[in-house]
Amino acid sequence: MKRTFRRGNHAATHRKRVLMVGTASALLFAGAAAGVAPAITEGESGQESIEAQIERAVAAGTREVTITPGVYRRSSTLDLGKLDDFTVNASGVTIIQTRLVQALATGNASDLTVKGLTIDYDPLPFTQGRVTAVAPDGKSWMDVQISRGYSRRDVLPDRVTVFDPESRLPKSQTLGARVSWQNQADGIARSSSAHAARVGDIVTFAGGAEAGASFGITAGGTNTVFRDVKLHAAPGMGFMSSGGEGNMRLDGFQLVPGPPPPGGTEKPILSSTWDGIQFQSVKKGPTVENSTVVNAGDDSMSIQGIGTVNVVKTDGTTAWVAFADRYRMGKKGDRLQRFAGGPTATITSLARETDTAVTRLAGKRADYTYKVTLDRTSPWKAGEVVTDIDRMGNDFVFRNNRVDSSGRGFLLKARNGSIENNRIRGANAISVSTELASNSHANAGGKLVIKGNTFTSALWSGGGLWNSCQVGAVTFEGEGASERPFPDVTIEENVFQDIRGLNLNISELRNGTVRNNSFRSPQTAGYSATTNRCGIPKTSVVHVRESDGVAFTGNTVDRIGPLGKQAVTVDEKSVSGVTGLPQGVRVGNTPPR
Repeated sequence: MKRTFRRGNHAATHRKRVLMVGTASALLFAGAAAGVAPAITEGESGQESIEAQIERAVAAGTREVTITPGVYRRSSTLDLGKLDDFTVNASGVTIIQTRLVQALATGNASDLTVKGLTIDYDPLPFTQGRVTAVAPDGKSWMDVQISRGYSRRDVLPDRVTVFDPESRLPKSQTLGARVSWQNQADGIARSSSAHAARVGDIVTFAGGAEAGASFGITAGGTNTVFRDVKLHAAPGMGFMSSGGEGNMRLDGFQLVPGPPPPGGTEKPILSSTWDGIQFQSVKKGPTVENSTVVNAGDDSMSIQGIGTVNVVKTDGTTAWVAFADRYRMGKKGDRLQRFAGGPTATITSLARETDTAVTRLAGKRADYTYKVTLDRTSPWKAGEVVTDIDRMGNDFVFRNNRVDSSGRGFLLKARNGSIENNRIRGANAISVSTELASNSHANAGGKLVIKGNTFTSALWSGGGLWNSCQVGAVTFEGEGASERPFPDVTIEENVFQDIRGLNLNISELRNGTVRNNSFRSPQTAGYSATTNRCGIPKTSVVHVRESDGVAFTGNTVDRIGPLGKQAVTVDEKSVSGVTGLPQGVRVGNTPPR
């Protein structure tokens, strides 16, 4: 979508998110002791708390509890962090969070299953209304009538999103807008941003938690399962799994807007106010299937790696490395690697380095410098960058899901995974991107199968996000490493339907197959113009650049619209071994121009 903000403001927002992720990590491992308040139940008189029902089952020696159905009004986080090898059956149970704090934490519990639970917030973590007036210049301000039943808090949040009322899809988003009351009693608010707004559009003003971590649900541990769990709102990110051993499963998980708030008639348009579902620095990637994400405030689903690990000094089998921060850390037994397919070395021990003669070599990462022992002589020298390939969320599955995204449908920084039989709509339906510049394969996806999906167009598709190279419904962006960061990728049997702008952006692939995909009615409708610093043409259906060994076969393009100039463009100066063109992408039913 079109997002407007000062670069400095965005950096501050990003830094805030990193800190919040860290806060969540602390909660995952420490539960209530890390700052989650004791449970408070505000439900019907005589209603037994969820904690009491669980404690009774544990005391009886059972490994499963069925929570009495009903509505449980709570003002604190439900902590399940001590329930290893346990099942919580919560069908018919709805938790209403009466404060904007995290609703559920499973901590470091392993082999825990949560089934059937519904979570909502009252008040919601955002307020919502309709545009009643727009500045004469169409962009400098807009007035919004807050809808009945929605919060009129004294200070309104400054994350402002404008939605088309018919499609209920976002048109623009501003982070850090100036928001003030014109008439609080009558519910008239003014925002300094009115990009793409028209009278009658729906607008949300969204924020994070009032205390603690800005998440709805956090989960660590190993082999955790959430089955048929529904999250209607979240003050920040919807679901976060950070730093654990992973192998998590979401089956039938729904992050979707809930019913109107008390006293309201208009259905909420947002679910989480920030990203929907994120896995960060986990060892084994998740399986997410049969799940739904609708209008999360930012990216709907992402798997994020540990990022770069800087080598600051080496001596035989000993190396001194600097991690990104105290939350994105390697562990004993993890493997380090610079480029996919290159040499690896396993960490056999690690300890915090305090010698300033060494830590100063790490610069801003001085506080996260560690002395590590490797199982071999270091393959790398000081000044090189590697990553921890066991903290990337590799070996993931994402299948049979539906995503209607306010940002990217699936942001991917992991390897060895499949994305199959999903229906995704987003600014980028799939973005495989390192989102960092380093001469390594940190955060780089590879060995991927993208098969049998249907990608449909959002209102801003094709333009790319900000001034990035993430342009197109399915896009790859590697930030220019000296070796192609995305090896062995298969893109087959997908349907690209009514995509605005570029459909498929192939960049920095090595050994890619594009087979039997159907591009239907591309380039028919326009979108808000944005720039991209890579100069990627947006009038093609498919674009190939900076890639080696990409084969096209059996693909079809049906009815290129008036905004399209050609089916395929190839940057011949930056590619090698591209085969199968033009016959591998056949064009039909396009009237002469």
